[in-house]
Formats: sequence, structure tokens, C-alpha cells
Amino acid sequence: MAASLAPMKFLSASHANLTLSTYFSTGILLGTSLLIILPEGIEVLNESGHKLTSSAIGLPLTFGFTMMYLVDKFFTIGNFPSPIVNVSPLSSILNSSLSLGLIVHGSVDGISLGSSFLDTDKTFHALVLLAIILHRIPTAFSFGTILNKKGLEDKLVVWHLALFALSTPIFTWLTIGFVSVFNTDILYVTGLLLLFSAGTFFYIVNHVMNEFDVSSSWDMPNSSDTETTMTHQGNRVNLLLPLLGLTLPVLISFFKE
Repeated sequence: MAASLAPMKFLSASHANLTLSTYFSTGILLGTSLLIILPEGIEVLNESGHKLTSSAIGLPLTFGFTMMYLVDKFFTIGNFPSPIVNVSPLSSILNSSLSLGLIVHGSVDGISLGSSFLDTDKTFHALVLLAIILHRIPTAFSFGTILNKKGLEDKLVVWHLALFALSTPIFTWLTIGFVSVFNTDILYVTGLLLLFSAGTFFYIVNHVMNEFDVSSSWDMPNSSDTETTMTHQGNRVNLLLPLLGLTLPVLISFFKE
């Protein structure tokens, strides 16, 4: 939660810094989906003892991406009105594909964590918890940065971030209770859900990157040579920052290994 609130505290005063942080954050989200969530889902599927097939990997990814696409096109506004006023917290969350996707991801993290707590290996508990913490911190920072860039009121940002933060512990306890009552092994289902979550992440990253690329193109100055030069320099920075953001999940993935 603290990582999510950091952009609101330190970057809101500077539009330029917030823009740079947003591009950096998209790289973090992309790297998280490709280097952490996707491999983790495949690993859990493999450990479940079921046969690892291409459809078992590809279908959840496709369903996750498709679900977020349909939600974004038919159930959300896509872009908040500007300025954003008189919007209820629930309406604000339901109208954000980014928030919905990350809340789904937080819920899947909770299911994964709850499953690990039912294992007798204490080391396994610690490793799963550490893995979730390691990728949640940069993801939370990216989430807070992008919400601030979208122009939400601070109180609405806090609602989005709070629901994202609470989704994991809530689903951790729900999973523990469900498995304890029904005495069932959900490791395979957890793997499928992680891949589903990766699919939602792919759509979120694609949506956010396209949205801010279009936004920056509308803001391009076109009057003087100096402004044109500054625009080209800004475009290069905007190109490099997502690539730089990718390096953080790369380092985390090596640390997890």
C-alpha cells in the first residue's frame, strides 16, 4: 500500500516527473507479466502433477486477455472524464480496466498464497510469500503512478489502491477456508488462475501503453525548431523508460531463482 501511495505523495506536484514515472511503470508491468506471473503459473501447473499441455497454458492466457478486452469495451468507460468530479468509488473502480485487472491479479495472488499455507513445508510458505512481496512492490508503485497520471482525485486513488491491497489477504483466507472444508487440492486450479491473471496483465499493459502514447502524441508541439528538438528528445526518453522499467522484473526473476 505504501508503494502505491508513493507516487501520489512525491510525484503529483510535477507533471513531468509523473509522466516519466508512468512510462517507467508500464515497463515494470510488462516485465512482471512476462517474467514473473507467466513462469510462475507454468511452474505451478507442472508441480500439480497434471500433464502440461499447450492448451493448458494458452487457453487461460487467452481467456484472461479476452475477458479484460470485453470488460474494457462493454462494461467500462475506458477514459475518465476530465476533470474527474462526483464519481463514486465503486463506479470509479468499475470504470477502470486497469484497476479491475490488478484486483483480479491480487485475488489470484491470495489464492496462490493460501494454497502454499496448506503445504507442510515452511520454507515453501516463506518462498511464496517472498515472491509475492517482491513483485507486488513494483506493481503497486506502477498502479499508483498510472492512476495519478489518469487524473483521479486522491480519495478515489486511495479506494482503488485499498481494494487492490485487500484482495490478496481476503482471498488467502477464503482459499484456506475452502480447501479446509472441502479437502481438495487446488494447485492445478491455482496454476490456471495465475496464467489467467497473466493474460489480464497483457491486456492492461497493451491498453495503458497505447493510451499514453496517443495522449503524448496529442501534446506534441509543432511550432519551432527548438520545440521539435525537445519533442524528439522526449520521444526517445519515452521509448527508453519502459525498457528501463523492464530491468526491474528481470532482476527480481533472477533473485527468485
